Amino acid sequence: MRLIYSDEAGIGPAEPVRIVASVIVQGDDQSRSLEAELSRVIREGVPENYREGFDFHGKKIFSRRNEYYDENLWSFDSRLDFFKEFVSLAFANDVPIALGVVFRGALDHTSYLPLIKVSKKLRIHKLEHLTAFQRSMERADRFLRVYLKGSENGAIVAEDTQEMRKLLMEFGLMYRDTPVDMPGDELRPEAWQTQFGLAPQAQTLKIEHINDVPRFVRKGKEPLLQLADACAFAFRRCLSRQKHGDDLVYAMLGPEEGPAFVSDDVWYSHTSSGLFNTTAYWTPEAKAQRQAVNLALAMKRNLPG
Repeated sequence: MRLIYSDEAGIGPAEPVRIVASVIVQGDDQSRSLEAELSRVIREGVPENYREGFDFHGKKIFSRRNEYYDENLWSFDSRLDFFKEFVSLAFANDVPIALGVVFRGALDHTSYLPLIKVSKKLRIHKLEHLTAFQRSMERADRFLRVYLKGSENGAIVAEDTQEMRKLLMEFGLMYRDTPVDMPGDELRPEAWQTQFGLAPQAQTLKIEHINDVPRFVRKGKEPLLQLADACAFAFRRCLSRQKHGDDLVYAMLGPEEGPAFVSDDVWYSHTSSGLFNTTAYWTPEAKAQRQAVNLALAMKRNLPG
């Protein structure tokens, strides 16, 4: 069983981008090991004054108005270093991250047919949030389906808030009931496809391996949900082009995938989704193919003119 810890960022009406990030963790040994690592980072990085009952919230860590932490006791630079080490545990432990992104005002109902039936029930920013959640779940299911060959199911773990209960209990997993075929010409190419003049391949958005009944928990009681919070905040800050956002993504996705994400314009508008930190699950053939693409891109960049 894989546990899918899901959290969101940028869901307020005025936010420029809605983010849902889900970290996918093996339910036994990996979850215990990762929880121990998170506890170590908190123990070593959080001053003693704030350590007891510490609850990670990206907004609090980044606050410069001293609402939450005394700058003299825990400076912003120290909090930034702590944040980067905290979120880097996803990369260091090969934790896949399923990302759903919707920019404010960019939702095209015709491309997301399952959402048409609920569009009149929700204000637009909530519909955008719902879309980001559905896209994140679809990518998480793709990990189970493609990388694990459907050998394991996934269970959603989410913060126990009214918003998340509404999303999960009232609207469910839409791509389970209504898969959506996305033609290649409706998908935006990634940077490497643009470099080679290649069009994206058609794909079907669907969910087959995630259980319908979620588990709701208090974020303060669940360290891995706090890691999902950190990932969502990092993506939002990066895609909003805010200071230090790129640094957080580099830490979260590593030295290869991090810079590739930050430099790819495909992420900075409209609606998209992605799956990251999956290298440990690649077949030898997939690794060889990626190495060939990277080499070809490097050669192309170095050609004169």
